[in-house]
Amino acid sequence: MLSLARDVTVGDPVAVGPVQMFPLFSPTQSSLSYLTCAAATGSGLLECDELNPPDLSTVIATNLAVAPVLIPNGTLVFGGAQSRVVSSGILCPPRAVVMVSVAGVDPERWGPFGPLSPTDRSAPGSVRAVLADTVRAGGPDPHLSQADQDAAWLACASILESTSSQGGDLCDSIEERASLLMPHLEHLVAQDGQTGLVCVIGDQVAGMDIFDRPAALARHLPGILIGHALDSSGRASSIDEMEASYVATESVYQFLELVDGASTSLLPGGGMADGFRLDGAVVGAGLRYDDEVVHLAAFTSPVPRGR
Repeated sequence: MLSLARDVTVGDPVAVGPVQMFPLFSPTQSSLSYLTCAAATGSGLLECDELNPPDLSTVIATNLAVAPVLIPNGTLVFGGAQSRVVSSGILCPPRAVVMVSVAGVDPERWGPFGPLSPTDRSAPGSVRAVLADTVRAGGPDPHLSQADQDAAWLACASILESTSSQGGDLCDSIEERASLLMPHLEHLVAQDGQTGLVCVIGDQVAGMDIFDRPAALARHLPGILIGHALDSSGRASSIDEMEASYVATESVYQFLELVDGASTSLLPGGGMADGFRLDGAVVGAGLRYDDEVVHLAAFTSPVPRGR
């Protein structure tokens, strides 16, 4: 099992707009071969559909590939009756139809029934933190996990209030911020051997994502950074108005130690993998396969503990 404080090396930070990104380097954790959801969707090997009638907390994923497909928590799924964010990740078995735990991101829109598309975009860290903090086993389907939908909507509304998006939903704001960050993202590539990242906004660690291999991180890196950038305060209208603050690498290692020290509990609905969540000074969710971490996301707790 991966120990972040022991097994992970933190690299020198890179400023991407308002986000300070610390690269993480760790050994490859699993020998499992899989496709990322972005690659599978782009190749027509992963399809996503609504239930009939639609359900805010669940969508259907069809994996047409002969390999598993990884859909990490935080993945945005555009379209449908309402765009969603994956609240609990899943490793979809080959040539299988599975249910995916999600939450809606736009309380002002419901319908009409339409196609859904998984993307390479990630929701902002503040939204993902709320999902990780509230996701639990149970709900209508005991084989799936479910997050607090009202809390997710409140987190999305808070972001929309602080951005320049007018009349759009979270997905519109994500694309607006992506266009502002594009000058930096065009030249940003994952470093050799990089498997994860810690993002800092202002003087606080906002969140961490780590994968079991560099190729998976490289595919998700831009989307994760764009999501965190949406959490930056203010109404910046250009990339020049976004400035990253700087914290010491030691603060990042301290965050990793908090992740190591968090308690874990199992989450259903991980497909081929075991889903789990973190609880403590940090919150998070991830997937394990053969007791090795395939993906883990962790965030500063969004609410005081001991509620």
